[in-house]
Amino acid sequence: PTAFLKAHLANRRHHQAPACEGETIIVEVGDNRYYGHTKTVPLPERVASCPSPCGRGCRTNRDFAWAGDTFDVTVHSGEVTVERTDVRSTWWMRLAIPCCGLV
Repeated sequence: PTAFLKAHLANRRHHQAPACEGETIIVEVGDNRYYGHTKTVPLPERVASCPSPCGRGCRTNRDFAWAGDTFDVTVHSGEVTVERTDVRSTWWMRLAIPCCGLV
């Protein structure tokens, strides 16, 4: 394959949902229409980790499923913070991220 195709396939792998040992838990982040390019929400107690980056092949929301929005996801102290990284902008999708539960 060409260098472009190799890069595209590698990038796509990084944006896929995680393979969890335990339960997969969907974290509903929601939209962020008015408040910048980051959003922090509380996590369910049983969440251990979330994938980062998370893009089209990772997100589980059905609205705007075709969109190329990509997010860095950070889990810390019972919260998850997402930062949009494809552009420094808000988002309208009801972002949902598949995270891994405690084993």
